[in-house]
Parts: sequence; C-alpha cells; structure tokens
Amino acid sequence: MEASFWSFNAGNVAYAVSPTIDIANDARVKFSWAHAYSTAYPNDALTLRVAEAGTSNWDTLQYLQGANFDSPNAQNTAPPLGGDADFIN
Repeated sequence: MEASFWSFNAGNVAYAVSPTIDIANDARVKFSWAHAYSTAYPNDALTLRVAEAGTSNWDTLQYLQGANFDSPNAQNTAPPLGGDADFIN
C-alpha cells in the first residue's frame, strides 16, 4: 500500500483499512513504512490501530509523529529506497 499526500491540506485525514484478519492465537504485527520528516509539515503522523471484529473499540499499537516519523530510506521527492520494518508483539 502506498500513500502520497503531497500538498495534503492541514486537518485532512486518510485511512488505509485492511480486510478482516482471523487471529486464533497470540499475534505479532509486522509493517514497513517510509516517510521523510520535515519541519515544513510537522503534523504528519502515522497511527496503527486494531479492533476486534464487530466492535468499535480501537487500540493504538503504534503512533509516529514529528522527528519520530522519519526514516533514513525516505527520499524528499522520489520513492523510498525500501521501508523501515517494525514489529509489535
């Protein structure tokens, strides 16, 4: 999944929603991301949340914003050179 929000207006939010995933046992999340942080757009953020199917209670697993939402593989105006992999138990 790729998102490009160049010139995205302040206050706008975009969502990427996966299909329902059936988890029978303890699970671990692995995802990759790339983002070039800039003080010109300090409010960019990424939130990874999960909810049990059929409920509306969301748990935040990962929240990145500001300098924490920067990866060395991100490019300023070109596609990233890969993604930073994060694991969450």
